[in-house]
Amino acid sequence: MGGGRERCSDVRYAVDADATVLLLNRLQPWRCRLVELCLKGCRIHSRDRIHVSEGMGVEISFKVKGIAFRFSGAVQWTDGSHEAGLYFSNRIPRQTEKLSIVLAEVEADAQKKAAQNQGVEVAGPELARPRPPASLPAADQPATNAPASPSSSPIRPGRLGRERRAQARESVDTAAVIYLVKGGSRFDGRILDLSLGGCCIRIGERFPLGIYTRVEVEFRLEGLPFRLAGVIQTLRDRYTVGIHFVDMSPRKQLQVSELMAEIHAMQEAKPAAGGDRAPVT
Repeated sequence: MGGGRERCSDVRYAVDADATVLLLNRLQPWRCRLVELCLKGCRIHSRDRIHVSEGMGVEISFKVKGIAFRFSGAVQWTDGSHEAGLYFSNRIPRQTEKLSIVLAEVEADAQKKAAQNQGVEVAGPELARPRPPASLPAADQPATNAPASPSSSPIRPGRLGRERRAQARESVDTAAVIYLVKGGSRFDGRILDLSLGGCCIRIGERFPLGIYTRVEVEFRLEGLPFRLAGVIQTLRDRYTVGIHFVDMSPRKQLQVSELMAEIHAMQEAKPAAGGDRAPVT
């Protein structure tokens, strides 16, 4: 590839997943392996020779940590043989946020594996805690010349940035149940606060796992039942967990958004010195 591969400015993560790439100018798909991933693009490897050129429009579909992704983009580089780097050009904020969470899980797994290889005693998923994913800005636009792409340099775990809570939180007090996606265990508790992006729940027993555990949260507010997928993002203590919602459908997002607006309006309407606030149930 003329000029050599440019280095991606984002931290890159080693992955190994099936992927399907569709050449937009030919509507011709081919199967390959996703071997490296970051927020802005990926590196793919094909057993057969890859017949693409730089700048060619593509669409790639893949699944990492059980989460399916589809990005449109362009070929950024190719080695002329079996590898190519793709740049994601349509990074929708919500989809990019999901990818950020998944990459954080990949990072945690890599750090845990590295610690085990070094003979360090691992006490559950909390051994290495990368900072929670940052709130992500609007997708960067590619430069006139192809921007930084994934490279084949050594991949190292890295931090995805400091949490910046973008959604307003509202204090609530209602019963909730946390279900573990793996194993089916349940933990009863009460929601302390809620936002469009997640919630904080106080449970009645010690939470036995660490951050990035996949869960589902079930609760009812203002007569509406909710069951939302998420990941454990913070552990204030062993009884108080912060959950980040993922894979919310547009309908559920609208329902939660309208619920938040209703709760906010109710709390704004209360007198400033009206005594203790009645629970929202």
